[in-house]
Amino acid sequence: MINHIDASISQLAIHDVNDIDGVSAKPQLIHIQNPEIESFLLSYFLENFAEPKFYCFSEYSMKSDTDNAYKKADTLFEHQDQFLPISISLAKDLYQASQHPNIKSGHFVLAHINDVLIEDELVDALCIFKIENKAVFLQLMNQPDTFEMSLSEGIAVNKVDKACIVFNTEADLGYKICAVDKSNPGAESQYWLQDFLGLTARKDDYYHTKNYIQATKQFIDDRVKPIYEIDKTEEAELLNRSLNFLNKGEDFEAHEYEKRIFKDENLIEEFQEYKKDFQAEQQVDLEDKFTVSQAAVKSQSKVFKSILKLDKNFHVYIHGNRNMIEKGTDDMGRKFYKLFYEEEN
Repeated sequence: MINHIDASISQLAIHDVNDIDGVSAKPQLIHIQNPEIESFLLSYFLENFAEPKFYCFSEYSMKSDTDNAYKKADTLFEHQDQFLPISISLAKDLYQASQHPNIKSGHFVLAHINDVLIEDELVDALCIFKIENKAVFLQLMNQPDTFEMSLSEGIAVNKVDKACIVFNTEADLGYKICAVDKSNPGAESQYWLQDFLGLTARKDDYYHTKNYIQATKQFIDDRVKPIYEIDKTEEAELLNRSLNFLNKGEDFEAHEYEKRIFKDENLIEEFQEYKKDFQAEQQVDLEDKFTVSQAAVKSQSKVFKSILKLDKNFHVYIHGNRNMIEKGTDDMGRKFYKLFYEEEN
């Protein structure tokens, strides 16, 4: 997704953010002279965003009078000479946004990277990271007769805590941004994405596809299953029709999708009403037309899996085609499923 084969780090700053001192700012930038270290850092900054889910700075951030992350990123792309003071200012903003007992201290990292390829566009980028957790490494030191071992702490290249990459493109739309927060699953995690960075989900094809998949699944769970008392095979058939529709075409049209998935006019009308509630509760938009994102379909693959759990003895994965499974009860009152198949793999 992000190609950094020709990328280079032009500027790098690291500051401490902790509960005791607040921000312990370093007065100098870090100058990287070792190519191996630069390669390590590029991998760390740019290879931990497997899912192409994009954010942008929120409309509120862009219109706000405060000197927030959006305005500072905007300044940095134009004025590289302000990199150090702005990095310190951002570290202070992070400290102010992280006043919660469950939020850990750590290192605030800001890097400017040249020549990053994102979706066939070559741009520069700002990497805004917070390192909260260190990895423990076992070091082996070769001695004439044996090995000596010692432990040391460091940064694992394949793991990030809090990360944000602002790509210098589409500035008028709030920039194209990748962001993650993997260290705080609770409500306090919102401080990174919302309070500090001021981000919102980018309303692209990935966003629209993912929301429609989730709305369909929740509609089946909340309305169809309890009201129509459908079983697992019928649920699997609905989900399979949804998956097939999304996999076959690039163009999504809401009415055609609803007609193919639900078929019954009453059920279609119920889904259309449910979508209004879903949008209000989840604070998302469901567009009527967009291009299906296969990346979003893949990332939501677990939604389409229907598992039939029979006591503690069997788990049956149902992928659709209800004609290949029958449900019944024998003369002794025991429930059973009869499965039909053409070949055994």
